[in-house]
Amino acid sequence: MVHSPTEGHEPVDEGSVRTAEQARNVARGFMLVAAPKGGNEVAAVLLVVPELFTNAVQHAGG
Repeated sequence: MVHSPTEGHEPVDEGSVRTAEQARNVARGFMLVAAPKGGNEVAAVLLVVPELFTNAVQHAGG
């Protein structure tokens, strides 16, 4: 189980990401471990992940 790093969000079970916001929260949790100091790279990942998720849903049928 992956837990969102932001308080107030529900935990996200693996395989049940259903919104771009949930995808971004999962990516944020990963980036907190992979790049704890943050930076431009983290901002880029958090910008791209929701776009990739939205494109996958739109073009691959969810």
